[in-house]
Amino acid sequence: MPSCVDESYIGSIINAKLLNMNYNTISKHVDIVLLGSFNPAIFHPEWFIKNNIIAEWEYTQKDILFVPDVTRVSLPSERYLAVLPDQFSIRATMPSDFLGLRDIVTSTFTLLKETPINQMGLNYTAVFKLSKDDWVTFGKKLVPTEVWTNSAKYFSELDDKKKEQAGLLALTMHLPRPDELNGFILSRLRVKSFENYEIIFEINNHIEIENKDVSQMLKILESSWEKSLLFAETYIGNILNA
Repeated sequence: MPSCVDESYIGSIINAKLLNMNYNTISKHVDIVLLGSFNPAIFHPEWFIKNNIIAEWEYTQKDILFVPDVTRVSLPSERYLAVLPDQFSIRATMPSDFLGLRDIVTSTFTLLKETPINQMGLNYTAVFKLSKDDWVTFGKKLVPTEVWTNSAKYFSELDDKKKEQAGLLALTMHLPRPDELNGFILSRLRVKSFENYEIIFEINNHIEIENKDVSQMLKILESSWEKSLLFAETYIGNILNA
């Protein structure tokens, strides 16, 4: 699907800023998640190939989990599909495929137009490695520890090594949507590795499909997917560089 935004721009915002902040991007991926009523048995690789949704590729049984009520498929270019009776989700792990994930969903549900869909999540996840100094500074900036440590009367009696263990582990922020759609934006920050100073940002752009039909979902997806990617990139970058 054509886009007015250069795909190389997706993913470049944070990296450009982090070079001056001693941060490194370890990985990132995006998901489109639909909640509703689905028949997992439909979503076999041959169905996607037959309907020209995904170009033919050589897959093996290791790439497929195809059992009653569960379908999981490893797609080309490190993309992943999972379908349960109440959930459809598809993931892209390469930034060059982020925008195109929308095309797969659009083509799929243009054919499955009778599928009832209640909710949609346009989700973005990124893992960053911080320097040791920024690890401490960033955590204290988001959540000052003094309120917590001063409230634990024993804390002042601990040795310095133990005191260093106090800090941010996880944080969730709920934001209203910037548009008239029914839903919210949920942003989560959590520690991935204390030893390697790695953190995970997760942005859940949640939308209620009020008419519970495919046509409304596809219309919202068409207008919102690119905006949600740009928002997540910019939002995380702003937090890291606040």
